[in-house]
Amino acid sequence: MKRLISLLLVFIVFAQTGCDKTDDEPTSPFQRKTTSIKATDVVGEWKYVKRVWLSQIAGKPEPYVTPAEFEEVITFYTDNTYTRSTSGTVTTGTYRVHELTAPEWVVILENNQTSRSTSLSTGDSNFLIEDHTPSDGPMYYFQKVTSSTGTTPR
Repeated sequence: MKRLISLLLVFIVFAQTGCDKTDDEPTSPFQRKTTSIKATDVVGEWKYVKRVWLSQIAGKPEPYVTPAEFEEVITFYTDNTYTRSTSGTVTTGTYRVHELTAPEWVVILENNQTSRSTSLSTGDSNFLIEDHTPSDGPMYYFQKVTSSTGTTPR
């Protein structure tokens, strides 16, 4: 028994003294690259591209993905304002970007018309996700289509 414990301790010591090399590239497709996101990375047009349901319905795949069923574009400007066009209806407001643990970040939208706020989050810079799953709704995925450096059109 003492020999087994000694062997286990030696193994733990060797396991803890590994290579100090750190890679920027993920070692598996499930890991995310941990690059820092700048607040200006959100600036530009983001188009609604798909809806994802985390289905608990028998016979439905998990998750259940559907293409965008209506036209919606959110445009973020450098002066921290945005416009959101949904099937011809336009809303405006201001936004803030909060970086969580890199590369995760959240964009908080403050709507001028309704005084309501919405949050969009991401794990990388490819998609912004509006998540309604806590209320049994879908996740709406927005993909960046253009970068813009201008201010809100007057």
